[in-house]
Amino acid sequence: MKKYMSIVAALILTLFFAVSIPADMANYDVDMTIRQIAHDAGLKGSELAELLDLEGSVDKDTALLELNISQQQLDAALKKAPLPEQVNKEDSADITTEMTLQEAAHAMGITGKELAHDLVLPVDVDKQSPLKELGVEETTLAQVAKHAAHEKEAGLEWLKYPLWLLICGMAVFLLMRGRASKTIYLSTLTFSLAVTGFILGKAPNPMESVSKIFKTFVGIYPDAMEKILAFVFFCALAIIGNKVICGWGCPFGALQELLFETPLGNSVKRLRGKKLPFKLTNLIRTTMFVAFVFIVFGGVGNKKGLVIYHYINTFNLFDFDFALTSVVISIVLFIILSPFVYRSFCQFICPFGLISWVLEKVSLSKVKINREKCTECMACVAACPLEAMKGRMDSKTWLADCFSCARCLRSCNDNALDYKAVWDK
Repeated sequence: MKKYMSIVAALILTLFFAVSIPADMANYDVDMTIRQIAHDAGLKGSELAELLDLEGSVDKDTALLELNISQQQLDAALKKAPLPEQVNKEDSADITTEMTLQEAAHAMGITGKELAHDLVLPVDVDKQSPLKELGVEETTLAQVAKHAAHEKEAGLEWLKYPLWLLICGMAVFLLMRGRASKTIYLSTLTFSLAVTGFILGKAPNPMESVSKIFKTFVGIYPDAMEKILAFVFFCALAIIGNKVICGWGCPFGALQELLFETPLGNSVKRLRGKKLPFKLTNLIRTTMFVAFVFIVFGGVGNKKGLVIYHYINTFNLFDFDFALTSVVISIVLFIILSPFVYRSFCQFICPFGLISWVLEKVSLSKVKINREKCTECMACVAACPLEAMKGRMDSKTWLADCFSCARCLRSCNDNALDYKAVWDK
């Protein structure tokens, strides 16, 4: 037990420090000029100079180091930077493309980088340029302003976190007790879909926790700690319960699972019996994640801050946000695939699905095979919708995704399978 606890602690600390190092003010250093930092942070050069206790007439193209400004002074000044005023829905009409990106961002209550990202512009674009000159259309700006106003509204989204704790805790308890019946499983999925999906909206969700961590890396979000804690929360649930957050709590995962269990899904047994090779699905998912990382850092297309998952974010369904045609196509496509291909979005796309698959290796609870009782009837392999149980039977080190759906447990008639803590022999 101590061995696994130390592994988990080390992993969480690594994740925390990895994302917190570039968080906050680490994107700005005293080798940069006032103009560079001000444009990047969505401030006026004179505003930043004032925060640094410098004369307003100081040369904005001089490095701060040459002006005897320390890194601590810079960090303190940026933390004191005035937050832009929050926009009301009624005021969004006053935001036009005649405004500079900085002015529009201040009016919306977001940072210049965040607005640039939402407008699909490079995050390091000149914040003093009029939006019209940057090719932004009024309709696009209106949609972004509406989205910003919606994001600023106080809601009950925070309730998702205690609900997910309850759902995942209940799931682990039932799995360990051997009481995760199909009725209980499908009922829990229905609750997750309805409450953590349609009622409480798309955010937060496991997929966006990954994309927002990387958006924090490139400076889009000023509230880095909030994004870090959300990401660590989902990772912790994946570690504790062998991906139960994906299998039982994720609303879009629940939708796919429920569609898989429809009469239509159950009628195509021959097609469903042919499982997609995990090497293929994981290669596609990993390739997409690597491409996402390169693009978000500006390594491809020179558009730093661009998130490719934004264009296929099926979680938009829960906010009825269908502004992007590509999102609508993605939602329709994966809904159509769901009765035939088990959790196709999770297998091919979801970045958190990839990360939680890695975390399964150090999960504190998972399916265990009692080799003394096992008759190798392969009923569990047939019941598993993916190749996870086949990998377990073959004693493979890296298994296919396991969503803790309990199908394998329910199929075993010789009591050779248990869901238990990894240190429990």
